[in-house]
Amino acid sequence: MNNPRKFWFVLAGSILALAVFACSFGPAATPTSTPTVPQPTIPPPPTVPVNPMPDMVGYWLDTDTNDIHVIEWQTGQFVVTAVNDDQYGVYPVTSQLWDGSQLTWTYYVTDTGVSVTFTTISASGNNLYTTWSNDQGDSGDWTLIRTDSPYPQPAPVSSDQEAIPGLAGQWLDPDTSGTVTTIVWENGEYVITSIMNPDRGNNELTWYTWQDGTLSWEYCPENMYCITSQLVDVSGDSMTADWWWTDGGNSGTTTYQRVY
Repeated sequence: MNNPRKFWFVLAGSILALAVFACSFGPAATPTSTPTVPQPTIPPPPTVPVNPMPDMVGYWLDTDTNDIHVIEWQTGQFVVTAVNDDQYGVYPVTSQLWDGSQLTWTYYVTDTGVSVTFTTISASGNNLYTTWSNDQGDSGDWTLIRTDSPYPQPAPVSSDQEAIPGLAGQWLDPDTSGTVTTIVWENGEYVITSIMNPDRGNNELTWYTWQDGTLSWEYCPENMYCITSQLVDVSGDSMTADWWWTDGGNSGTTTYQRVY
């Protein structure tokens, strides 16, 4: 005879096995929380150094040369942006360095071929205290003075001081038979009073101008070409001037000799 208990025991075991087998193919477990996504780290903005010497920014006049040095504060350092001269324009700045306490710059003087270096010591109000040197072996202390404009003005000339020392006088043109040009300094300007040749006798001057440091003039000998001249230089008892026929043609350079 079959044992009924054994039957029910086998049946229960089979049902349990089927239940376990079915659960192994059931849906995946649902997560109970959302995973955390790491956020990128944003670096802080760069810190721009604060100007430690506000008085140093400005336009600085060298009263010895009439040059103006332009100093600015840019991106955390002092910078010399220009060295301006009243006659020769902008001198090139060839090197510069701000080391955190001193500014050093070198510029090239184009009209003399000399390189000059300045180093700041301190700034106070309208004075910038510096040391200077050049590539000729000269050096010293110097104070630059604050000014209102980056562009220098020509140094004023008093009415009793010649703008070009030694230009006033009587000048012989050695290429002629004795033509003499008389130049005087009056009331802050040069005046050409006469151009005369002893063989012709009369004053042949037709016009002259003294403007922006340049002296020009014209004379017209009778039955000859009119000649225009422009001053180049004065050195001791010699005066150099370029000349050309006013209507075109010949031209050249004359070195006059002082006769008085």
